[in-house]
Parts: sequence; C-alpha cells; structure tokens
Amino acid sequence: MPVVSVVPVVPVVPVMPVIPVTDSTLTKPASGEEPKPAQGADDLAAAHAAAKRGDWAAARAGFAAAVERTPEDAALLAELGWAEFNAGDLTGARSHTDAALAKVSEPRRRAAMLYNLGRIAEAGGDVAAAATAYKESLTLRPNKIVQARLGKLQPADAATGPDACHAWRPKAALCGCINGPELSDPCKLAPLKELADADLHTLTVEDELGGKQYYLVEGSDRGYSVLEMAGWDYGFYAFRYLRGERRTLSDGRELLRIDGEQTEGEQDNRADIAYSMATQSAHLCVRTPGSGEPAKCVLEVPLQIEGRQQALGDGVTKAPPPKIERARFELTIAADGRVSTKLVEGTAALVESQNLGRWLDAQGVVLAPLP
Repeated sequence: MPVVSVVPVVPVVPVMPVIPVTDSTLTKPASGEEPKPAQGADDLAAAHAAAKRGDWAAARAGFAAAVERTPEDAALLAELGWAEFNAGDLTGARSHTDAALAKVSEPRRRAAMLYNLGRIAEAGGDVAAAATAYKESLTLRPNKIVQARLGKLQPADAATGPDACHAWRPKAALCGCINGPELSDPCKLAPLKELADADLHTLTVEDELGGKQYYLVEGSDRGYSVLEMAGWDYGFYAFRYLRGERRTLSDGRELLRIDGEQTEGEQDNRADIAYSMATQSAHLCVRTPGSGEPAKCVLEVPLQIEGRQQALGDGVTKAPPPKIERARFELTIAADGRVSTKLVEGTAALVESQNLGRWLDAQGVVLAPLP
C-alpha cells in the first residue's frame, strides 16, 4: 500500500484546532435583522454537500456560482479557494484565498485561512511560503494541526505555541479563553470518564458547521486549567478517548496517562478510493501534588498506526476487501517516568510517513520537569 497522505475534506479552519472558514456572522446584515434566504441557497447547500462527500469539481462549480452572486463574501471566497485546492487548481485557490484574507481581520478566521494558504503553497512546492503562512497562523491561534504541518516542513519549529489557557481560571471563562469572548457559548465540560479519579475533564468546543474539538482540562479548588487539545471531529476526522491510568512516580510526581485515537481520512472520487489513517497515542501528563500548579502534558507517544485504503465500488459489484497497513508499538514507562518504545509490528516506512520516526526505538526518554 502506498503511503497515505491525509488531506482534509473540508476547509480546515482550526480553533486550536479545527473550525470551518464559513461563518454566518460574516454575512449577517449590519442592521441586526435576521438574514433572508439568499438567491441560490439550494445551489450553495449542494456545493457544501459536494465538498463533504469529496466531489470537489461539483463543489468548486457551486462555490464559484455563489461568489459570482456575492463577490464580497469572504467566507464564500475561502470555500471556493479550498474547493479549487482540492480540485487541483492551485492558481485559483491562491487567488481566492488571498482575496478572502484581504476582507477578514478577526484573528481566529485569519488563522484558519492562513492554514489553507499554507496548504496551497505546500502543494505547489513553495516550502518557504507554506512555512511562513503556518507560522503567521500560529501567532494568531495556537493549533495542533498547523503545528504538525509546520513540523513536517521545519521540524525545529514544531514546538507548542503559546499556552494562554493553562493558568487556573473559572469554569465560565474556559470557552472564552479558547474561542475568544465573542464565541464563548458552544462549549461543554464533562468529567473524563476514562480517568474518573484524577479530577480531569473533557471540554468539547463546537464550531458553526458541526465540527468538534476536544480539550483535556484539569479541575481543582483553584479553578480549571486547559492541559492540551486532544483531538477533533469533522467530516472524515474523528477522535475518541480509549482509556486512562494514574500512577505515582518514584520522585513523588503523578503521571496521568490518557490514551486516545485520532482518525483522519480523505476520499478520492476520481479514483473511487477512500483513505484513512487511525493513530492511537498515549498522552502523558505530569503534576506535583500539593504544589498548586496544574498538570503539564509533556509527551504524546504513538501506540498504533493503521492506514486503510478502500475501493468504493459502484453500488452493483461488491467492493474488494480494504488494504490495511499497521504499525504497533510496545510502550514501557519506568518508575522514574522514563519512556521507552519499540516497534513490534509493521514497517518503519509507515511510522516515518507520519513524522513519528523518533519512536521507532526510543530508550529512556525523560518526562520534562515541571516548572
């Protein structure tokens, strides 16, 4: 099976990480009146449906018609640019994404569009322009997806962005910290049932088109602290927690291990093939009891990678079995917290294709000390 290159099937507009570039507030009348259904609304809905199923030629045609009707709509320009990118028209994608950026000043949406711009530049072989777009996006909004793309281009720049939400804060301020005060409502906080005795929670942040981002949060009598963005759902992207473990290390610190699975995929309708990549990882966080400081998530260690290639079939003949490639690791955590991994199944090529080569045979990786 060839190396699976995962390309998002919707405009990837990360809210630390993913929210779509579309937003009804961009087109709502200044008078505050409710917007009336626009001419061609059915065509636009069809374009969104085409994008969701990966029919980028149809999506591009639909968004192009919408832009022709309302050429000043930044959201439509961005969607057209993303559809053009996925349809292989990099010139059009760059032009319309640039036009969308020229009309938007809100940092969160600019960050999303800059990510799209980076993907376009990367596809065109302009690594420097792609890295610049990703870095500018990260200055506006810390984002795990953007960090991963930048890390593949410039590994030295893959460090985590500003951690503005790590300090203790009231529960009511959590969503506003991540989304900004103007979008502080669509968040839900619930206990993390996979590790119920560790005062951990999951914060679910919903975006305007039904995507969800999941943040790991610690609670205490001091308030709540966002520890990390754990995963996201959107289109062919899906995340789930698997299990949790809590132990005391030999130096008195607590190790919190939370395993999760992130699935990413794309569908190539021209070749009638669907691809997916599912990565199970152990999220390792440490804290010092009695210090008053929140935990710090210091490592994300792969446990299993599974690439799947499935012919879609024509609805008449039976589709052949999927082609599956898998890599599995053995993870050992010593009493002092040192982490070792060993590849016990699969090929190094699959691991390295996901920029995870450091874990092929890692010995005694030290958990970073708490500040």
